[in-house]
Amino acid sequence: MKMNKINILYFFALALFFLNSCEEDPMEKELYFKQVYLVGAAQNVVTFDLMYADEPQQAYISVGTGGSQNIDKAVSVTLTHNDATIDWYNNKYMIDMPVMYRRLEASHYNIPSMSTIIKAGEVYSRLPFEVETQNLNCDSLYALTFKIESVSEYQTNVEDTVVILNFNLVNKYSGSYVLDASKYTVSQDGDEEILTLTSTLFNITKTLKAIDKNSIRFFNGSASDSYLNYSTMPAYWSSLENNGVVFVPKGDNFIAKSWKNLNIVNEGECTYKNGKFSFWYDYMEGNTHCRLIGTLTK
Repeated sequence: MKMNKINILYFFALALFFLNSCEEDPMEKELYFKQVYLVGAAQNVVTFDLMYADEPQQAYISVGTGGSQNIDKAVSVTLTHNDATIDWYNNKYMIDMPVMYRRLEASHYNIPSMSTIIKAGEVYSRLPFEVETQNLNCDSLYALTFKIESVSEYQTNVEDTVVILNFNLVNKYSGSYVLDASKYTVSQDGDEEILTLTSTLFNITKTLKAIDKNSIRFFNGSASDSYLNYSTMPAYWSSLENNGVVFVPKGDNFIAKSWKNLNIVNEGECTYKNGKFSFWYDYMEGNTHCRLIGTLTK
């Protein structure tokens, strides 16, 4: 009889345990702690695409909250700049790069407010601002720094309070393309033009870089556009100066122009349709008259 009472009490206690376990969902409680951080700060640099345009372009920096639960009250976050971060990052990571980050001049951006509010129940908030891109140099790495200065609630993630926002200048034609082309020498037999095939270029990846709202630049022929394929940074910049080609709008189509030193003797013809440039242009290699005929496909 005594054992029966003990068994009854045991099963009663066990039932109460499981009942309480079912009523308490651990996911309904904050398992860690709520914190505020800048999105992307863990990677130090966030890249933001900006279109070359005549009018100011919209950009933003995002502020987020962490924890197992959404915040239950609004949080006011105030940011500031911390330009020393650019120097630190350049000296640590950019020494062997073709170009380092530089602070975007104040005349090129407008930030209405350095404060934003993350509403209760939400995870992120954006701090918007405008950037004037029209006259920015395509070969500069423009950036702004943001740092959390204060928060009205909770705490900040110490490691994620500063971020470099880099602006990647683009237009509707820029991006990664595949070059398929044939290279010819051009000679004259009286009034007749004679083309002699010298080489073919197939499936070569080319980066078409925006230089303004509608023009793009690339490396001529087989010249590489990756600095990793050059022994020194001066060698890379020299190749760009000697091999740079620019497609410039002319009416509904494009023509080829020299970026710096490439001697383009015939601007040729170039059309763009459905992500593909079809082109030809003439240039000089020393005393040799060359023609490149091909396509660049996005």
